[in-house]
Amino acid sequence: MKMTSDLVQPHIRPRRKDLEKILTPLLILPPLIPLLQLHRLTLSPPHTQSGQTYKSQGTTSQVMFTVLPLKQIEPGGGFVCIPFTTSYLYNWKNQVPPFSEKTQALIHLLESVFHTHQPTWDNCQQLLHTLFTTEEWTGFFKRLLRRLWDKPRPWSQRAEAEVPTHRLDWDPNTDAGRRDLASYHQHLLQGLCQVARKLTNLTKMSEVKQNKTESPEAFLELLLEAYRVYTPINPDAPENAATINRAFVSQSAPDIRKKLQRLEGFEGKNRSELLSIAQKVFNNRDSPEEVVTKRLGKVTIAALKNYETSKQTGRPKPERPPWPKLGRDQCAYCKQTGHWKNECPLKKEKEGQNQKKTQEVLTFEDME
Repeated sequence: MKMTSDLVQPHIRPRRKDLEKILTPLLILPPLIPLLQLHRLTLSPPHTQSGQTYKSQGTTSQVMFTVLPLKQIEPGGGFVCIPFTTSYLYNWKNQVPPFSEKTQALIHLLESVFHTHQPTWDNCQQLLHTLFTTEEWTGFFKRLLRRLWDKPRPWSQRAEAEVPTHRLDWDPNTDAGRRDLASYHQHLLQGLCQVARKLTNLTKMSEVKQNKTESPEAFLELLLEAYRVYTPINPDAPENAATINRAFVSQSAPDIRKKLQRLEGFEGKNRSELLSIAQKVFNNRDSPEEVVTKRLGKVTIAALKNYETSKQTGRPKPERPPWPKLGRDQCAYCKQTGHWKNECPLKKEKEGQNQKKTQEVLTFEDME
């Protein structure tokens, strides 16, 4: 039986005319247009953010833009000015503590931003006013202007040329503009470093001490951070190594401090060497249970010694008070001054009475 052959539908091929209608629009399309032959279009007004090229504010000519494929740029272009977005600014503000608490963290952030983004004068003002409070910015700018007093030119010209207070058209596409922007960035960083040099807070430094359960590495990190925050001392500088070593030894835990103080010339030793010795002492510590056991053993031994001593000697005798000291011409018998013991009248009188009693007793015995 061939009933299945009747149910199978035959394969229908498209006709040649239908294929030509479908493929004709694709066949007449030109190949990919070369990059440099694309026509130029004005995508947006010249002062919007999209496609904005860096130019002076006074230029009013219409800017032409090139339509480019994805992930490609037109060769031969210069620097493009892209302002900081709000998300960038607030991310930086939330990641870094305030300048009054940790100065070095904010200085490192600005160094990175200046190096990677090379911001213009407008972008620098936007960045600084976001990261600093009004009081911090005022004190920072005053300290920044003080740096310019030692320059050879007059003070007003120095301040306006190196730290301008108004917007200047520094073109980063020219050598002079890049040089001026780099100098401005350098002056800002140097001013921040000078503001960071404040008085030493000895109270805060003395509070940084190692806990019993704190590792030497964690304590050293806290100590270095305290020096960065509360003192003008740079703990990473080689000339300050002896100061850091003394603080590390004196403020460590008692057992670690005793071990490190036995080292001769520990102030001049390498910090890693001191840290390794402290880590060995920390690792060899007894557990709390072992400490209690040792203390109980010492107390038991002391109690047994006292018991054996009292058993051998019996009841302890009361201690005799010490003899009082005599003066130069004081009698040791009557404690009066003016004569000595062999010349004491009271002693002679008492000796005479004793002799008289002895004679009376002898006379009574003879009579019997």
